[in-house]
Amino acid sequence: YANVSAGRIPRARAVDPAVPGPLDAVCAKALALKPEDRYQGAAALAEDVRRWMIDEPVSAYRDPLTVRLTRWGRRHRTLVTTAAAVLLVATISAALVALQQAIHVRALDIQRGKAEAREQMAIDAVKRFGDAVSRNTELKNNPALKPLRTELLKEPLGFFKALRDQLQADRDTRPESLYWLASAAFELATLTDAIGDRQDALRAYKEALAIVERLARENPGVTLFQSELAGSHYSIGGLQRESGHPEEALESCGRALAIMERLARENPAVTQFQNELAISHYSIGGLQRDTGHPEEALESFGRALAIQERLAREHPESPDFASALGSTFNGMAVIDLNRKRFREGRVILEQAIVWQKKALAANPNHPQYLQTLTKYLLNLIRVSDALNDPDEAARARRELDELHASDPQSSALDARLAAVLKGEAPKDNSERLALAQHAYDTGRYATASRLRAEALEADPKLADNRQAVHRYNAACAAALAGSGKGKDDSAPDEAARARLRNQARAWLDADLAAWTKYLESATPPQRVAVSQKLQHWQEDTDFAGVREPKAIDALPEPERDGWRALWKDVAAALGRAQGGKP
Repeated sequence: YANVSAGRIPRARAVDPAVPGPLDAVCAKALALKPEDRYQGAAALAEDVRRWMIDEPVSAYRDPLTVRLTRWGRRHRTLVTTAAAVLLVATISAALVALQQAIHVRALDIQRGKAEAREQMAIDAVKRFGDAVSRNTELKNNPALKPLRTELLKEPLGFFKALRDQLQADRDTRPESLYWLASAAFELATLTDAIGDRQDALRAYKEALAIVERLARENPGVTLFQSELAGSHYSIGGLQRESGHPEEALESCGRALAIMERLARENPAVTQFQNELAISHYSIGGLQRDTGHPEEALESFGRALAIQERLAREHPESPDFASALGSTFNGMAVIDLNRKRFREGRVILEQAIVWQKKALAANPNHPQYLQTLTKYLLNLIRVSDALNDPDEAARARRELDELHASDPQSSALDARLAAVLKGEAPKDNSERLALAQHAYDTGRYATASRLRAEALEADPKLADNRQAVHRYNAACAAALAGSGKGKDDSAPDEAARARLRNQARAWLDADLAAWTKYLESATPPQRVAVSQKLQHWQEDTDFAGVREPKAIDALPEPERDGWRALWKDVAAALGRAQGGKP
């Protein structure tokens, strides 16, 4: 079952000014995925940004007639304000020179507010660009687009790095300037993390934390700074969790929770604080569950649930509250499923599906809502299989098929998968992996196993990626297909199923050997992470057909001893990871 993600608490923000239409159009054109829809070069983008900054028309947007007439009337007026030029491609240094000029213009009191407002709009535009790239589901989940995503993220990354350095050099200790500096460090950390450099991201988060701690200490009455402090602790905790340090993550998230409890208690009418408090409880629950404290996790999930049920009831117009409530129900269900309390878990999981459907009904094209509901339906299928309830499993599969049919991205993957199955070669190994995942998500397990096997053969280094666990995912698909599961166009016969089971065991044996070797030099937090993974092996329903004693007894005799030995070795490695005897 999919683990609950630690996520990141959205950082509190003052209400931003509306992004002007021309600037919005410039960002959209710079962000376009199709090359023909983007600017044809850095110079063209720089020119549009420069023209917007001096209140001239831009090529990406046609102003209304009234605006054009007003601009014509001002054309010969002396311009006093110089503002920041946000150059998202090769012209970043020129942008920072312009930004520095805008900051110095603050000395003119008459222009100060106007200059700062326009600077903030420019910074918000860069942040908006970075957020759009880092959160885009297609860019994030499609390995074939990873190089494009990384390249796009480098531009706002460079901007915020240079902005941070410049603000540090200015040594401006006013609260608003320190807040800008903390925000720049935070955005730098977020983008660095999105690209994949976690150590640099952690350093930037801690830099932001130090600044916000000072702001919160010197301005105790400013709730924005207190909320930012909680968000900084929480973001560090999320990164610590992703890096395999769950105990440290619990400490960081605990600090965030203490701050949010006080803010929510002192400001009961502020919905944002109530929501962030619920997210804190939810995330701590996920960490407690993953570190072997399920009862404590249920208590934390229960606290989150109480707040989220009220928010979803009081704000039916906000689908995010419904989706968050579904996530908490799913987190609670996973605990029951891990304990093999499938009937109890299914009841709670169905609640998660109900609330996620409400969120999706409000925003049918929301990629995260689609992805989350897919995860819940896959969990329901596995639970129904474990309960030997084919009718429930068939109903969930029909819903999953309908969901995929309504998802344009899924339809595109279906078309590519069909072409590959007819003999067309994948474009590259990244596309092969993306198609393998899609095949798995849609129940075509034999196809998923074959594509992952081809990917591992084409690039053996994939097997060494402990975060992506490609070899383990290949074994999951092979074990399911080998157990007679799936709806591939041509179902494997008994001989083919035996080969799939043997391949699954070979992949697991190889992964287990790698984890065992890793344990030899692992730190205590790393041992905890390995323990979590091996416990998941023992609970993953994908392997029920080759792990449960009755299922192994039903296998052909030549396979039985091999599977029994594997699970015995897994238990022994788990004992070593937990500090017990080999």
